Formats: sequence, structure tokens, C-alpha cells
Amino acid sequence: MNHSTTVPPLPPGAICVHHPERAAARACARCGGFVCSGCLVGDDLCEDCKRRLLREGTPWSPAEKARAQARRWGRTAERLLRVELFLGAVAALILVAVTIGAAPPVLRPVALADWVLTSVAGLGVAVAAAQSWRWSERGRPGPAVSGVVRTIDAVPLVLLGLLPGALSVAPALSALRRAAGG
Repeated sequence: MNHSTTVPPLPPGAICVHHPERAAARACARCGGFVCSGCLVGDDLCEDCKRRLLREGTPWSPAEKARAQARRWGRTAERLLRVELFLGAVAALILVAVTIGAAPPVLRPVALADWVLTSVAGLGVAVAAAQSWRWSERGRPGPAVSGVVRTIDAVPLVLLGLLPGALSVAPALSALRRAAGG
């Protein structure tokens, strides 16, 4: 994404315009200012020029669009995880209360229905985390990856999302066996 045909040469000893303690990695293709690798956006722009271009309506690069999409999916995964944890806690409290006799047995189906909702929310967490990771991979390389789900973060999110459904399998199979008379 070159915005100029000539990039100003980088003289020896050039320092970053924003970080005087850092050596410059490149000159901005638009304004010619020297920037360190932390201030470089994309291949050839400083943060200020990139901000100006975005304000002027310049379209984003495919990598920037992918990183923005990854952040959206990541936020969705976090919200769904909160819902899943809340629903799971409510289901567990109801089941414990029924088991110890503090709540009427008629609430057991309510807890089981809540657990089904927890499993559905968990599936949503898994899908959203996987999507965020997938879009993150499309958006690399680039400096603007804060808030993007990395592989090391996506795997536990997916596992947390699938946990309620996985925990539901054994009791469901047991209930089916009892219903079938076996």
C-alpha cells in the first residue's frame, strides 16, 4: 500500500519523531517523518498520516479490516462467555439447592433447561473465539493487533465454550438409558 512513489531515505542515526530514545526504522511515505517500528502502521505510514487518511475516508487495507473483524468477534466471545458463566452458575445453584432439599424438586427441569441454554451460549463462545482467531490470522502481520485473540487465548475460550455441552453428554445418555428401560 504505497501512497508515494518515493520513500525518503533513512539517514544514519535517524531517530523516531515520537520516541527520541528509539532508532527510526523507516521514513513515512506520506510525510517523510522518521518513525520506529512501533509507530509504523502498515508498510509505509506513520500513525499520524494513517489517522489523517482514515479521517479523509481512505479505505482500509484487507489486513486492517481483518484485525477489526477479529476484535469484533473477540468482544462477542467475551460477552457470550459472561452469559454462559452466569447461566451455568444459576443452573448449578438450582441443582445443588434441589439436591440438598433447600428447593422443591419441581425446579430440577428448570435447572436442566438453564443448562441447555448454558450449552448453547457455550457453543456461541466457541464459534466466536474461533472466528476471532481466524480473522486474527488474516490480519497478520501488523502492529494494530491489540485486542485480537491469539491462538493461546482462543483454545481455552473454545474449550470453556464447549465444556457445558460436554458435561451434559453423560447425564443425557444416562437419562436416555433409563427411559429406554436399560
